[in-house]
Amino acid sequence: MRITLSRGVTLLLLVAVCLPGVATRAEGEFKETLRFENKNDTKKIELHVPASARLMSVQVKSSLRAGAINWTLRDASGNERLRGEGRGKGRYIGSTGNIDAIPGVWTLEVGFEDATGSYDIVWMTG
Repeated sequence: MRITLSRGVTLLLLVAVCLPGVATRAEGEFKETLRFENKNDTKKIELHVPASARLMSVQVKSSLRAGAINWTLRDASGNERLRGEGRGKGRYIGSTGNIDAIPGVWTLEVGFEDATGSYDIVWMTG
C-alpha cells in the first residue's frame, strides 16, 4: 500500500491526539504518564497487590500549567494511605515511601479541575 507524505503526516497527528498517555502494567508494577488539557473528571486506577508482596510504594508527580489536581490512594481495606493535591502552576509530588503491602485491589483516584499539565505515576511492590 502506498501512502503519500500528507496522509502519513495526517495519520501521525491523529494517533498523537487519540492516545492521551502511556501506561504499562505487570505483576506488582504500574507506570503511567498522562498529559491533559482543561480536564474535568476523576480517573480511577486499580492497583493489584499480589499475596507475595511484602512492601510497596506509590509515587505521583504532577506538573500543572493551570487548574488543580488531587489524588487519593486507598488500600485493599478502603483505608486512605496517601492524599495530595496541587493548585495552580507548579510541580507537586506525593509518595508513600516503602509501606507494608496489603494484598488485594488498591485504588488510586486522580481528580482534575480545569487542569492542564501532566502527571507520572509509579507503583511497585517487592
